[in-house]
Amino acid sequence: MNEREPAVRCDICRRNPAVIRFAEIRKGTMSVRNICQDCARTTGIAGQLDRTIAAVGGAISDAMAALARDHGGAQACPACGMTLDQFRRHGHLGCERCYDSFAAVLLPLLDRLQELAGQPEQDPAAAGEQQRRDNRRQALAQRLEEAVAAEEYELAARLRDQLKELAAVAAE
Repeated sequence: MNEREPAVRCDICRRNPAVIRFAEIRKGTMSVRNICQDCARTTGIAGQLDRTIAAVGGAISDAMAALARDHGGAQACPACGMTLDQFRRHGHLGCERCYDSFAAVLLPLLDRLQELAGQPEQDPAAAGEQQRRDNRRQALAQRLEEAVAAEEYELAARLRDQLKELAAVAAE
């Protein structure tokens, strides 16, 4: 008998199935939230996760490329034979001895990841508000371009003023 686990519902809307399990540590306390795709997008959590993944991925990629250059990429683990080049390409080690074999490469990489993890995170509600402002600004800018192209200058002036107001609110 193959019973499926019931879908976990979103902690925010309580309607949609959760697709993201978001763990956050603040002031030493970890909280876990299950969030649907729609709520992740509207609160800014999806963008925050994308930025975090991109930052970590970029740091790993940069560190691995630099370290492979510095160490020639030819060093191999004596137990499994994995080389730095293979580690750089695949992103995982071959065995437990690889940690000792590549310590000179791994320790600076782990230090960099710790630095990234220690950076303060933006409040998801603030990130969501910022995303809404950015979307509004883009929509207004698009409409402004269209109004100018159609020579609707009164509408263009109103849209320009709305963009200025939006910029002033964002600057506060």
